[in-house]
Amino acid sequence: MNITTQFRAIAVVSLVLLLQACAASPPQQLGMDDGILQTQIQSKATKVLNGKNVRLTVILSKNTIENINYLEGLKTSFDKKIFHSTIDKTLAEETDPNYFIQWVTKSLTTNFGEVKFYDNPAQAKKSKPDEFAIVNIYFDPLAPNSKYEEADIKIEFFDRNFNYVAAANGTGRISADHWGSPSSSGFAKIRKHQAQVRATSLMTMDRSLSGILVNPVNWHPIKNTDDSK
Repeated sequence: MNITTQFRAIAVVSLVLLLQACAASPPQQLGMDDGILQTQIQSKATKVLNGKNVRLTVILSKNTIENINYLEGLKTSFDKKIFHSTIDKTLAEETDPNYFIQWVTKSLTTNFGEVKFYDNPAQAKKSKPDEFAIVNIYFDPLAPNSKYEEADIKIEFFDRNFNYVAAANGTGRISADHWGSPSSSGFAKIRKHQAQVRATSLMTMDRSLSGILVNPVNWHPIKNTDDSK
C-alpha cells in the first residue's frame, strides 16, 4: 500500500467514525399518516386517476421531513470536513437530501398535470386538488451497526375527499458488509452500495406506481433490479 492509498484509507475510516460520533441519530419512523390522518377510509376507487388534467397535492410525512433534515446534517458535516478531499466531496453528494424528492417529483409530474408539494397538512387540505398523496422516505447512508443498508419509499394516494385509494412502495436493501474496510476499495464499495440501494428503492417504487395508476407513464426505462448482491 503506497502513501497515497494509506492516506485515503485513514481519511475514509476517520471520516466515518467522526460522523458517527457527531451526526444525529436517524429519526425514528412514525406512522406515515401521523399528524395528517387519524383514520383511513377506503375509497370506492381501486386505481389512481392520473393524466394531464389531474391536479395532485403531495404532503411530505413527518418521517420524510425529519429524514431530509438528517441527510442535510450529514451532507453539511461532509462538506465541512477538514480533509477537503475527493472522498469528502463524493460522500457529500451521496448524502444529497434532494435526490429522493427530485426523483419522486419527476415520477409524479410525468403522470399528473399539476403537482404541488406541502409540508403543512392543513394548508394542503385547503388546496382542493383532484387527489392527494402522502410521501414517506427513509434512507440512512451511515448504517455500520446494521446488517443491511436500506431505503424505503412509499406514496399513499387518496381521492379528493381524502379517502384511501392505493399505495406505491419501493425498497432497496443490500448487505452492509463493507463498513470498517480500511482501504480506498472499501470506500468505493460504500459508494456503489449506496447508489444501488437508492436506485433500487426508487425504481421499484416506480414499478409499483405504474401498477396503481389508470394510465401510467414512465419517464425512464423501468428495469428489473436485483438488490440481493
